[in-house]
Amino acid sequence: MKIGNLFKLGFCLVIGCMSLGLSHWQHPHNGQESHQNSPSENLNSPRRPIAVTFTSDDKNLVIANRDTGTISVVSLSSRKVMLEKKIGEQLSDLARVDDTFLATDFAKNQLVSFQLKRDAEQNYQIESQTVSTIQNPVRIAISKNKQVCIAGLWSHRLQIFSLDKLQQIDSHKNHQLPFAPGSVCWGQGDEADCLFVGSAFSDQLICIRPAKSGEFEQFQHQLPGASIRDLQISPDGKHLWVVGQKLNKLARSTRNDIHWGLMLSNEIRSFEISNCFSNKKNSKLNPLQTIAIGSDENGKGDPAHLVKIDRDRSAIALAGVHQIAIRNSKSNQFKYIDAGKHPAKLAISTSGTWLASANTFSDSVTLVDLKNEKPINISLGSMGKLTSAQRGEQLFFDATLSHDGWLSCGSCHVRGHTNGLLNDNASDGSFDAPKLVISTLGRANTAPFAWNGNVKSLAQQVKNSIEKTMQSDNAADDQQVVDITNYLKQLAPPPSLYNIRSEIGDGMKKSVQTGQKLFNDLGCGECHAGKSYTSRKIVDVGLVDEVGARKFNPPSLLGVSQRTSYLHDGRAKSLDQLFAEQKHQLDQALTDHQRKALVNFLKTL
Repeated sequence: MKIGNLFKLGFCLVIGCMSLGLSHWQHPHNGQESHQNSPSENLNSPRRPIAVTFTSDDKNLVIANRDTGTISVVSLSSRKVMLEKKIGEQLSDLARVDDTFLATDFAKNQLVSFQLKRDAEQNYQIESQTVSTIQNPVRIAISKNKQVCIAGLWSHRLQIFSLDKLQQIDSHKNHQLPFAPGSVCWGQGDEADCLFVGSAFSDQLICIRPAKSGEFEQFQHQLPGASIRDLQISPDGKHLWVVGQKLNKLARSTRNDIHWGLMLSNEIRSFEISNCFSNKKNSKLNPLQTIAIGSDENGKGDPAHLVKIDRDRSAIALAGVHQIAIRNSKSNQFKYIDAGKHPAKLAISTSGTWLASANTFSDSVTLVDLKNEKPINISLGSMGKLTSAQRGEQLFFDATLSHDGWLSCGSCHVRGHTNGLLNDNASDGSFDAPKLVISTLGRANTAPFAWNGNVKSLAQQVKNSIEKTMQSDNAADDQQVVDITNYLKQLAPPPSLYNIRSEIGDGMKKSVQTGQKLFNDLGCGECHAGKSYTSRKIVDVGLVDEVGARKFNPPSLLGVSQRTSYLHDGRAKSLDQLFAEQKHQLDQALTDHQRKALVNFLKTL
């Protein structure tokens, strides 16, 4: 679909491409199918709350639970759960307009619209309706003029529509992106019709705005080393705040470099929105200001979400260290407040007197009185006994495992995948040759590990990551290693972009068949073999790293269309570039037709 057809109202679109470590959206879940209204579903299993908002009258909190597909309603006066109802299968986000709530269902590719009602006995009921939307919806943003944007993660798509057209939206009409979107926000003030979308797995930013000709202009920028977790607009509406982390490929995973925040830093970067629309193509966009979150001995890993409290204060969810940071812009001072485990998303009450966080790994919400900034933790119900894999998921995203709390496994392996960046962590046996972060999705049965294949088991790789890459202050506990390993074993590979978009028609099938034959004829299957499209071989691929290493273990090709960089040093930025420019392992020149066919085949894996 053409951009001009999508943005008929004339908004300008800014799309940021970044990297989001666990697979929040591939995690197996337990869900009951009953839809009865009751104070609690009594699921006795982890809900995994991922988003929270207030009702318009500030009397209740409404929470979306990922793994159970339920909505919990908590009374602010009693601090108790008044209602829990199942509305979906795997909820991924929640937003409110007036008295209408919108929740995305990642597993069912649906948008659920619902309202809270009182019955004759004054008990709360949920009245809901469901419509189909784009594949894998992961974020919702609603503008002041009630335009809705939904971002589809693995499908690389956006869907935009007016809230009053909810029942008329067509899930097949959407805008395709060249990357996976992960965060969304609308502009304010003079830029109220601008849309900002941060993608999940690289450090790119694309800006799109209406031109005088009536068409749309695109501006592409790079935010070097950026791993974008959230995007927000400053109170004056003139600046884009990019919340996340920065990975420095020139720093080592030594205790010193981690201690001083040299290898990975947690930060807020502020960009002038007007600079997003420069005439330079593929230019590096420089921040007006960089605000460090944390310091030596207090790293504050994995900032996940930011909300504005008032003109001078903002709050940041520090998911990795289980805290909320409240920043005063005048003094640039932070106050840190303990929350539940992994505060994933924040909300401000309509009156501006309350702040709430949805705490994914403690099945709780934290309520903060913004007058005294004191927290109240409220349980959503029993989680039951966690499985080893469920404990492993918590540990994977726990930055307190690292030295000074700077990073978690999920800092580099965003949503379990990759941030598409380079890291010098000596997993290949030496420093000074930074390597591309490899996805952990679908990797459990692809031993050996590390780029040079010198790690023979997944458990040893997990142990190395805790003790060497993250420089944990304590030796890795055997049970922790087992739990994280079991969590990784259940993660499926990323889905094929072509398959998830259902783009394989008759013409494409012929191209894919040609590409598959080329794959076999060229001998690609000798290294990328079997169902996992990898092997135990250590192969000279004609490339030499900075310390002279020439032999590498071939990574699995499953889900290869969901990557943003290729080869050990990320020098190829697309599959087409891998063959057209890098001539990767080609003994013969390929025609444009052959190269396209080979790429099409790989994108189906």
